[in-house]
Amino acid sequence: SAARNNALLKVSGDWVLWLDADDILLEETGFKLRHLAAMAKWNTGLFKFYYTKSLNSNILGITRNSFFRRVPEIYFEGRVHEQLLHGNYNCKQTELKILHVSKEMTSEQKINKNNFYLGLLKKESIETPNSHSVWFHLAMTAMDMGDYLEAETASKTFFQLPHQAEQIFRAALCSAYLIEIYLERNDRDLAEIAVRNGLKMFPSHPLVSLRAGEHYLASGELDRAKELIYPLLEIKYENLPDLCSSELLSFWRYQRFAETLVGLNSIDGAIELLDSLNFRYPDTQSTVETLEYCYMLLSKNKSGINPIKPQQSKQFTSKRIYSMILNKYY
Repeated sequence: SAARNNALLKVSGDWVLWLDADDILLEETGFKLRHLAAMAKWNTGLFKFYYTKSLNSNILGITRNSFFRRVPEIYFEGRVHEQLLHGNYNCKQTELKILHVSKEMTSEQKINKNNFYLGLLKKESIETPNSHSVWFHLAMTAMDMGDYLEAETASKTFFQLPHQAEQIFRAALCSAYLIEIYLERNDRDLAEIAVRNGLKMFPSHPLVSLRAGEHYLASGELDRAKELIYPLLEIKYENLPDLCSSELLSFWRYQRFAETLVGLNSIDGAIELLDSLNFRYPDTQSTVETLEYCYMLLSKNKSGINPIKPQQSKQFTSKRIYSMILNKYY
């Protein structure tokens, strides 16, 4: 954040538009910036934009604070995953979009990046031990790396900090992380405790419900698992990132959800989920790999004797990928 905050000191205007090197300001968005600034109330300090990876997609991506007042109370915090602090100023969501054009990293590049981030976050957790942001991002990065011990410690530390209303979303994810960690360890007792705590605090959060459903599926409580998981299929496509990611558009979470649905014999639900994945990220390599994995999973259902051929739905936008998978596995 030091470089970002130093850049803010050089700004001479009243408002700041922040773009990273792999962001593109769309013409339609640029035209509306002056209007946003002119119409902003005195206590509105930030505007959130949607970040999208494809102009052809109808699905909006994650949101970020991209347009904000140049005032001392608004500044960046953190070495990585920098957060924009805004004091008592309000933040407003807009329908404006920014195109995010970053290239997909190789597996080795992702590992190296996460290792670098993990080292910085550990150092920052020592320097700022009371920061919700640091402990959450430490847990998130450790989960991505499969370092469950580090993720467990970070998630528990997050919950030990004083409660803040604006941290509800992160708290729900840390709750889901703990359930996931204990499921990976096959520790049913701790998983049960984490499930009960998670559902008590966040009864309607989809990722907590999904992890709780996985726990009950593993425990053989199919009816309870269905009660938690089946309603998730009603989530609209544009809200799927809330279920399958935490602003981490992580494809393996789609795989995991599909596995759970197959375990509950909800084949149609699994196919619908995969259709939505390709609707959101058409033709990317990660999508191809995830779809291949999940359709193999579907084909092996019922002992693999009668492969289940998925039916193409209206939402399935990439005929090329669809045909490739059918030809390869069916």
